[in-house]
Amino acid sequence: PRQVDQIKVLAPFEAGSKILAHVVNYYGHDKEAKVKVPAKPFFFQKPASSVANPGDPIIAHSASSKLDHEIEIAIVIGRAGRNIAPQDALAHVAGYSVLNDVSYRDFQMNDGYPDLNTSYGKNWTQAKGLDGACPMGPVLVLVDEMPEPYPLRKTCRVNGVLRQDASSADMIHKVPALIAEVSKGMTLWPGDVIATGTPAGGGLGDGVWLKPGDVVECEVENIGVLRSLVMADTAAV
Repeated sequence: PRQVDQIKVLAPFEAGSKILAHVVNYYGHDKEAKVKVPAKPFFFQKPASSVANPGDPIIAHSASSKLDHEIEIAIVIGRAGRNIAPQDALAHVAGYSVLNDVSYRDFQMNDGYPDLNTSYGKNWTQAKGLDGACPMGPVLVLVDEMPEPYPLRKTCRVNGVLRQDASSADMIHKVPALIAEVSKGMTLWPGDVIATGTPAGGGLGDGVWLKPGDVVECEVENIGVLRSLVMADTAAV
């Protein structure tokens, strides 16, 4: 039999699934982003090609110099549904994992792009969707073990230095509200992922960006530690 350290752990994500991520779901993050908390849950989509497995590197793409981290709890859908009522939402959850919504801020906050969504940034497709911009894992905690993911401590450390520290109890729009809103007219399928938002901290607040050689550790209490090494973009595909 193989040793555990010889096994490649994959992200809890299936090809063909979608990643729906919430914008500003913690007080504090709204202030550093200089935006208002949305009155209703508000989402953007990360491409499936951005998913990275536990242990895979975060790529410091040459197209960006403002590489940032965002620790989030991921909801993994287990049962299909559309127009799901809040009181029925948890019946559609398979479980929870850790997700790092890696962000390239110079795409997001760039005056060269049209003012399509000035309040929350501009080019979200590239800011949030470059290759490797969605590390996820290292485990999926099933909903029968953890019906709801709060209150749980969430931390992000870079080279051992604490950069983000919050409780998931501070989530503004909780799991039922997120699922109910994003399923309006859109079927959620087993394997789809909903990223629940990040607390304050990181380069968006203080201008300290990730660089090659940094080790990023996103940890959620009772779920696990998602560890990634930042590596330079050295090759074209």
